[in-house]
Amino acid sequence: MGESSYEEVWLAEEGPSLKVANIPFFLYGIAPADLVTEWQWVTDDLGRHVRVVTRVLRRNGVDVYRLILLQPESARATISNLSADVPELGVEWSSGNYAAIAVECGPRSERVRDCLTKADAEGAMKFEKATAEGLTSF
Repeated sequence: MGESSYEEVWLAEEGPSLKVANIPFFLYGIAPADLVTEWQWVTDDLGRHVRVVTRVLRRNGVDVYRLILLQPESARATISNLSADVPELGVEWSSGNYAAIAVECGPRSERVRDCLTKADAEGAMKFEKATAEGLTSF
């Protein structure tokens, strides 16, 4: 089976809009619970008809951090500790060594960033904030 150049984002109908219902891993500038209002149907490189979001109506104030786990056991322990400290933290695993974290903007997001920065300095993971531009990538 071939590989597509699109990421599947789960969308739930909310009135005339669609609400993002997962944590996008590869996309920048879109987060869980954001409302999108414009999209177009295209055929991807696997011949599937897919919806492509072209406009975000409302951002929901959620930061997304993408992680690559360099020392998976240590990084998973860091994420587990974060989940205990910030119960509303959303975590999705993209594959064995990749994860995405979503957290409400503000002090909680700063705590998460500080914890990820420490784990990065210790060599357990690399991370980036996917809801902002211009930050260092993996």
